[in-house]
Amino acid sequence: MDDVIKGHYGALDQIAAEMSASVAAIPIVSAAASLAPSVVETAVDSVRTAGEQIDSSVAPVLEGKTPSPDSDDLAATQGNLSGSLATAALTIGDVQDQLRAVGAGAGRHIQRLIDWLLDHVIRVVSKVANALRIDNWTVGVSGGFPGGVNVSITVTFK
Repeated sequence: MDDVIKGHYGALDQIAAEMSASVAAIPIVSAAASLAPSVVETAVDSVRTAGEQIDSSVAPVLEGKTPSPDSDDLAATQGNLSGSLATAALTIGDVQDQLRAVGAGAGRHIQRLIDWLLDHVIRVVSKVANALRIDNWTVGVSGGFPGGVNVSITVTFK
């Protein structure tokens, strides 16, 4: 796998550590607060898994193997990428739901995880765009906190 893509997970580890420290400082005054550490861990794991799914969907391309045009391998990899991007968009909604259970202050953490995942999408798609014959791609974000954001990721192939 590409070192830049691999190294991006270090940033996610840093976010996870900061979130854990922040959540540990929350006084346990409710059942939701007592669940906060496991909620944070689950949310970070969900984002990491979505990133890894994106990586594995295009693993041959990240390893320097470009599928030949009009091949079954190209079509399969394009389909795998599309599926993993759809999963990433759904993961963002799940993470928002998970961290809202923690309560006050979760918005900042949610935003950092969303930012990491969207940055990861941009890094990977940019890296594989030529090899997978991506004609156009967009990442759309609408809404905001406290209501939550909606994310759409669209890829058009040549």
